[in-house]
Amino acid sequence: MSYPLYLLSCCHGDSDGHLINSTLSRDHLIFTDDITNVFCIISSTLSLLGVFYLLLPRGNLDLTTPLTHTRILTGPSLKSTVLSLFAADCLAAAGILIRSCVWLAGYPVPASYLKGTLEENSYVFCIAINVWIQYFYVSTYFWNLNFALELFTSLKHWPKTAWTRNLLGWVLPGVVCLIGAVVAFYPSLDRCYGTRNLEWTILFLSVFLPVSLVVIINPIIFLYATRTIRKELIFHSGKYTHSERGLVEAVQLKLVLIFIVFIFCWTPNIIAAILEGIPGEDATFFDVLQILWIVMAICNPFQALLNCLAYYGWPGWKASCDAVTDFLCHRNKTTVEERSALFLSTSCDKNCEATPILTFKGRRGSTFYTDT
Repeated sequence: MSYPLYLLSCCHGDSDGHLINSTLSRDHLIFTDDITNVFCIISSTLSLLGVFYLLLPRGNLDLTTPLTHTRILTGPSLKSTVLSLFAADCLAAAGILIRSCVWLAGYPVPASYLKGTLEENSYVFCIAINVWIQYFYVSTYFWNLNFALELFTSLKHWPKTAWTRNLLGWVLPGVVCLIGAVVAFYPSLDRCYGTRNLEWTILFLSVFLPVSLVVIINPIIFLYATRTIRKELIFHSGKYTHSERGLVEAVQLKLVLIFIVFIFCWTPNIIAAILEGIPGEDATFFDVLQILWIVMAICNPFQALLNCLAYYGWPGWKASCDAVTDFLCHRNKTTVEERSALFLSTSCDKNCEATPILTFKGRRGSTFYTDT
């Protein structure tokens, strides 16, 4: 799971159960206990295994598979964005798995020990692994935003380079996480902010401001995309029958699922952050936080698997050994004649040809099928 207070768990503790120069008690650090770590290990392991299984090559898609269970909204730019999102998700889940295994194995959390009684490597590991997790999860927020922006610019036929995508998806999250780490650890590990002051606010905003951008911007763009694709279908085909309606509904369903996955995975974190900002703490307060942190330990790592299902689709149960061999040997059996596409182009430079962002393979009756 990813939460700003994890950074504060890397600070020195004192004999009174408080972080030095901070009013944050160790009760706030119950997300580092064994129960939370066990849930983190289970959810992150299942998520990583699920993503690996879903991404195994299956060969040519069965043309009897409904569109809603396959892949739509494809193309080089969108594919690159989605693969970058998957990579960030998996790296973050791997970080959670490593951190929980190490802590559960008895390697201590720095804040739970007195200053001077713990090896320096514990602080180094704590800071490194938590910054790693926070960076890649913040990166997933921006890659979700990148997907929406890429979809918008593609429909508008506006040029958008890979450099701008990588700047938003990889560089900007690094800047945001650097700000959060500086705020948490400046001027040293002897001082971590635990009060609701400006520094506390900046630390939480460094994580939840990108979340807010996705929650606000993505549904607006998704609504626009659905309406635009419907208009393009009518314009190019000159009709709007059951087939075209089914395709639009499939696009709409995919975009809705993408947004639902994001809300499902990060709503517990938002609720916990809101509760942290409310003055007054008692036993009930920490009981509620304990429940929320267990929910976060399940939802956050599962984002990798759920995103894979929402963006990539369900490819079927059985992976093809021949398809895996073809994939490893860079062989592609799909012919040009098997492919057809709507003329909704991705943005590119002046020298390249437009590539469809909405593709389908095969057509039988009123059902559309996607390209592999």
